Amino acid sequence: MQRDKHIQQFAVVGLGQFGLAVARCLYDRGHEVLGIDRREEPVQHAMAVLPQGVQA
Repeated sequence: MQRDKHIQQFAVVGLGQFGLAVARCLYDRGHEVLGIDRREEPVQHAMAVLPQGVQA
């Protein structure tokens, strides 16, 4: 049985070890991911993996 691949949009709030791992996994599976953290350093680090990240 073949399943249709549905690209979904996710926002991951908190880009510590766990949040970044979740964001990376979702992105590697083809989903659109926005990474959000209140500190600039994790956002900059995430930008090496994700196309979108914001500090909020």
